[in-house]
Order: sequence, then C-alpha cells, then structure tokens
Amino acid sequence: MKKLFILFLFFFSVSIVKADYQITDYKIDMTILENGDIEVIEVFKMAGEYNGFERVINYKNNYVGYKGEKLASVDGNLYNISSVQLNEVRAINYDDKLTLEELQENGDLFKKVDVATKGEHGVYTITKLENSEVFKIYNPSKMNKDFYLSYTLKNVVINHNDVSEFALFLFNQIEEEIKSLEITIHIPNNLELLKGYVHNSGDIKIIDIETLQINVKDLNVNDSLDIRVLFDNNIIKTNKATTENVLEKIEDLEKKYEEEIHAPLDDEYIKIQEEAYELVAKVEQTYNRIDYDNAALAVNKLKENDELKINLLIRLMNIKPKIERKETITKVILSSFLLIWSIGIIIIIYQIYKKNSKNVSNKLELIDIGYIMRRKITNNDFAALLLSLNANKKITITKTNNTYKLKQNSKDLSIIEQKLIKLIFEDNEETTFTKVKKRAINNYDNFINNYSNLLNTAINEVSKKHYYENLLLIKIIGIFYSLVGVILSIFLIGKDTYFSSYITLFIAIIFLIFLILLYKRTPDGLKKYTDLISLKNNINYSNEEDIIKSISLGCFDSNISKFYQDVIYQFDDIIKSAYISKKQKHEEYIKI
Repeated sequence: MKKLFILFLFFFSVSIVKADYQITDYKIDMTILENGDIEVIEVFKMAGEYNGFERVINYKNNYVGYKGEKLASVDGNLYNISSVQLNEVRAINYDDKLTLEELQENGDLFKKVDVATKGEHGVYTITKLENSEVFKIYNPSKMNKDFYLSYTLKNVVINHNDVSEFALFLFNQIEEEIKSLEITIHIPNNLELLKGYVHNSGDIKIIDIETLQINVKDLNVNDSLDIRVLFDNNIIKTNKATTENVLEKIEDLEKKYEEEIHAPLDDEYIKIQEEAYELVAKVEQTYNRIDYDNAALAVNKLKENDELKINLLIRLMNIKPKIERKETITKVILSSFLLIWSIGIIIIIYQIYKKNSKNVSNKLELIDIGYIMRRKITNNDFAALLLSLNANKKITITKTNNTYKLKQNSKDLSIIEQKLIKLIFEDNEETTFTKVKKRAINNYDNFINNYSNLLNTAINEVSKKHYYENLLLIKIIGIFYSLVGVILSIFLIGKDTYFSSYITLFIAIIFLIFLILLYKRTPDGLKKYTDLISLKNNINYSNEEDIIKSISLGCFDSNISKFYQDVIYQFDDIIKSAYISKKQKHEEYIKI
C-alpha cells in the first residue's frame, strides 16, 4: 500500500527534486538599482542525488498578515514587489575563488521551455502563481554541475520621508537544508545611513557604507528567511513613497520583535512548543490524518503572538492537500479491495446455486422420509419403521394385559431393518417392550452401541441416495473467504473506508452464518421433498401406509390410534432410558 502511494506522489508531485540532498553552499548577490529594482544573482552547490532545483520567489503579500503587525512600518501592501523577471539560468562549476562574472562566463546557458521531464538537462520552466513565481531548473546531479541564476525584482524600494527601505522574503518554507548561506547587498552611492536586519538566526556585518553582508548557518527544511535594509533616502528614484518618518518606528519594531523572540519562556510553555513542533514534524513524515489533527490541536495551544505558531500553521496548511490526496488514494484502493472481495462472494454463491445436472433417481424408503425433511433421522423414524415391519407382517406386535409383545416372523430384511431387529430382539425370537427397556437400562453400553450402529448405518445408507448436494469443499472455501472478509473489514474500519468496511463486515458475517447453516437438495431430493410436503398436507388417516409415513413427517398428533402412539412412546422411552442410565452411572462414578 505504501509503495502504491509513493508511486502516486511521484506522478503528481509539483517538485522535480528528490529528498536525499542538501545545499552545501549558497551565495546571493543583490544590487539596488537607481529605479528601485533589485538585481539578484544566486549561485549554489548541492550534494546528494537530485533531478534539479525549484526556486520559489515570493514577491507579494508577505507582509500582509504573517509579520505585518510586528514589522511593517507602513501599509503591508506597500512592501509588495511588482513582478519578477528571470534573466538567465546557467550550469556552472562552483568555485569560491571565482567572481560572479567569471562563473557566469564559464557556465552553460539554459533554455526556457514550457514543459520538461525528469532527467532532462539544460532547460527550465516558469510557473506564475498569484503571489509568487516558481523556477524549475532541470540540472540532475549526474551532470556534476552547479547552479547559477539571475533575476530582477521590480519596484522594491520604498522611499520614506527620512529613510529608504526594502524588505524581502528570500525564502519561505524551504524544502531543502542549506548548510551555509551568504547574502551580499550592494547599495551604490549610499553615503550616510546603512542598517540591516535578518529575521532568523544570522549574522549581519556592514562591509562599508555601500555594502552589507549576512551569513546564515544551517537553514533547516521549512525554515523561512526575510531581511530588511535601511539606507539613504535620496539616492533612489521610485514612485513607491510615503511622507512619513519611519526610522525610529522601524528601530522600535525591530527591537520589540527581537525582545519577543528572545523573551524567556516558562518551562511548561516550552514543552508545549516542543510538542507542537515534534507533532508537525511527524505529520510531515506520515501524512496521517490522526497525526495531522493531533498536530493542529497542539499548534492551537500556542500563543497568538508566538512566531512559532504562525510558522507551524503554514507548514500544516502546506501538508493538508497532500494528506487529502493520500486519503483519496487510500479510499479508492481499499474500496477496490472490498469490491473485489464482494465479487468473490457472488462467484461463490453462483457456484453453490448453479444448476446441477446430476439427478439420481431412487426409490423412496420409509427411513428416507425424516432425512429428506430434516436432514437427520430420529427415534420417530425408527418407530415408524418398526410399525411398518408390523404392518408388513415381518414382525408381530400385540398387546396383552397392557404388555406389548413382539415376535420375529421374517428373515427377508434390509440392512437397516436387520439392525433394528437386533436392537429390539437381540438374539431372541420374542420379547416385550418391558424386557427391552430393562436390558437398555441394565446393559446400557451394549444397547447404546447397537443403537449408534443402527443410526450410523441408516444415515450412511440414506446418504448414498444423494438427496443433498455435497457442499463440503465449497463451504470450507466460503467460510474461509468470509473470515477473510471479517478480518479485512475490521482492519479497514480505521483506514478511512468506514462505510465500505461496515457494509463488508455485515455481508461477511451474514454470509458466514449462511454457509454454516447451508444445505442444498439435489434435483431428486427436491422432488421427493416436494412430494412429501404434498403428502403431509393431504394425509389419509384411513390408509395405514400414510399413517406410518405421517409419523416421520411429524404430523400424526392425535390423528393416529392409541396403538401407534404407544409403540412410538415405548420405543422413544427405551432409547432415552439407556442414555439416562448411562448418565446416572457416570455421575455416581464422579461422586465416588
């Protein structure tokens, strides 16, 4: 699943670079032009494996909201840059000893294209967004070339009544670590005032009245970096101007900002900050909705004026679309698994109920009736068989002085009839129900063995007639498949497929119960079952054969004679007496 998701991100990611790289050296050279534009040259060296680099220039609305209330000396919109003009892109061999001009001369000029693909070299694309422009430079690590780009920021400098100013977001939520960053700012013709501020961990050094340098070590992933520079207000000719004196105000804003950033925090709040930071970092690795919710909850606990809160909220805002995209993919894939599983259920049901051409025709025996009706043989079925033997003169059952006597009359018996006769008569030609019951009680082990032998023989003989389909294999497969569905759906309930998972769980449980209870009659079995239902509804109690069949059909009640009822009762009582006697003896043994 994870591999599928990574593959999806590969095709839909807006970035052309891999994550296993960093920028080791980054130099930015900025020159203020007389018209208020700023000409920027960037050279940098990367280590690791990559396909290129994506440079995002944020030039609008940076100071409307994010730090505006703390750092903007005037209306935040005044800090907007009009546009960005990319001048050229080159592949160079980075050398700290060479000047920018020498690096440019030795570099390979890149070509602008509308579309490029992974692995290309020597081209770049430009994407214009609402507040930024994105330059994608295709220069894979296998080429062993470094990066050079120059661009012009239009209409940047603001002329105030007492000072000129510009403020820039150089990086906003960077996607790669920068080990060493050096920024050099040139203000030609500046004579008196020069001040600089960096809003991140960095050192500012004034080289001379026209040059300022900023050095930053270890700018981490998702960090931001912005700068502000103040200088003489009479050297730039631009229409972006105010009539306000802002120098003292800016100095006060910067001082308060520094004090706020470095203000001591109590240990408890520091733990809240650390927890929020760690949770946001975690969700950037997992893309998990629960992790995202936990991180958002932790970030909301931070103070409104905490710079960390704003930074973390922006990071969460950037990660949310990726989480939603992952959830969509997960739901589609997992729901597809459930759909495939449901199709499997349909196939199994089809295999169960598809038409079976096998049709075994058998003569219906009396002992078959209970098995066809109930899929089992009971004492009533054997009592009916006993009465049938009496009706057919194979045995004689007579009542004398409230005692039922039984006598064998025939040797022409089926195997089931033979075992029934052995159970009743044992090796005697004559007996009574009273004697049989006494033998069942006193010699219960032998009697129960004979009865079990009779029952098993009857079931085996009836089973050979194929009144029911043999569904053992399909039931085993179906039960296993149902259990897979139960386990799968329970697992997926927590995977954002709630509706599909619950439906699958419901179907799997119902199908499992259905399979456990499942049986299916063969065409011949179904026909005989239909005939027996018809007979049950139209029993002729004046016909002895129908009366005997009604005993197995379970519809005799008070419609049969006392003789029939007594024989049924006597036979059932004998069987039960044997089992009761065995149980009692076992309980007595346990007590001893």
